[in-house]
Amino acid sequence: MNIKKVIKKDGTIVYRTNIYLGIDSLTGKQARKVVTAKSEKMCNIKANQAINEFEKQGNTVRKVSIDNFEDMAMMWFENYKLSVKPRTVQIMQTRLNNYVLPALGAYRIDKVNSILLQQIVNQWALNASQPLNGAYHRPRGKGKDFKIYFNIVERIFKHALSLGLVKDNPCLNVIVPKVRLESTEKKIKHLTVDQLRVFFVYAESLPKERYTTELMLALCRLLVASGLRIGEAVSLSWSDIDLETGAVSVSKTTHRAIIQSTPKTNKSNRVVLIDSKAIAVLKHWRIFQARHFLSIGKGKHDLVFPGITGKVLDYQIIRPVLLKWFKACNLPQVGFHGFRHSHASLLLNAGVPYKEIQERLGHASIKMTMDIYSHLETDNQIRAVERFESIANF
Repeated sequence: MNIKKVIKKDGTIVYRTNIYLGIDSLTGKQARKVVTAKSEKMCNIKANQAINEFEKQGNTVRKVSIDNFEDMAMMWFENYKLSVKPRTVQIMQTRLNNYVLPALGAYRIDKVNSILLQQIVNQWALNASQPLNGAYHRPRGKGKDFKIYFNIVERIFKHALSLGLVKDNPCLNVIVPKVRLESTEKKIKHLTVDQLRVFFVYAESLPKERYTTELMLALCRLLVASGLRIGEAVSLSWSDIDLETGAVSVSKTTHRAIIQSTPKTNKSNRVVLIDSKAIAVLKHWRIFQARHFLSIGKGKHDLVFPGITGKVLDYQIIRPVLLKWFKACNLPQVGFHGFRHSHASLLLNAGVPYKEIQERLGHASIKMTMDIYSHLETDNQIRAVERFESIANF
């Protein structure tokens, strides 16, 4: 080892050596390190420490610190985020934070065994099977998706196995229990025809020529006329809407004011026709929008519903305005998604077939449409009884 005495500009003396560590197992190249110390002896000690550390890290200078299961989970999660949409990332983050990491995060990954995992899965299943006492939502810690939580753990261990961080996958010997789960009654928030009439009469009575008011009027009218998800509506460009035929082409969505190039599912790619009232409102909005951006020194905007400064609209910002309008009308707080449910309810009670409603809403399957909305066919049920009475003359 060649240790050199070096006199620095300020006159102080240090000892320095450039040591050869070996061939880096990750890059296949020579690994070297410069070591500096105040004495020749200390320089020699630090050089030997660097060589030992290199060997402990698997003959690489790129240290990969995996101290516990949480470290491994985060490494897997970083890889997972590259191949899914932001909303899916958000859901996975919630599952990790609420279930997987609280149960396993602190354990050393090489100490997690099948017995421990079996106990954790059993507890998840037990929590999920607890009575809900009429609640519409499951409380935190009692999620029904315990099979999914365990699947996440299994995927993390597969990743660890592929990296050589564990010798085997302890998930393989775990039996996921089968338990009877109490179903939560899904309360579909929607507005009736009369309630929608009250809402739009109020909205149209508000002072005009205000950007937020005009935007909300056009946005709510489009939502109830098309059944679009709020993210789909906010991502629309004027080129997606034919204001002569009323055809709205859906091919994008937004998440946290970021437009995604693909919608929620493959079935979400669709063309939806809207009524003449909605077309008229959108035409008015387009003229108002063009005047607004011209007044602030900008040209015509490509987006149908941009924010007041021209950026992609974060619809959470205008949600308080919607809730304020609902409160003023003494209507239930159904949110933006309530207009989508209202659209489906109106079509069902008008006798529109489920298949057509599925296509308009962009559901992946007709079963999904029927599962969500079948109980909203109150008018159809009444008409069915009336028809039966008219022919049941026996």
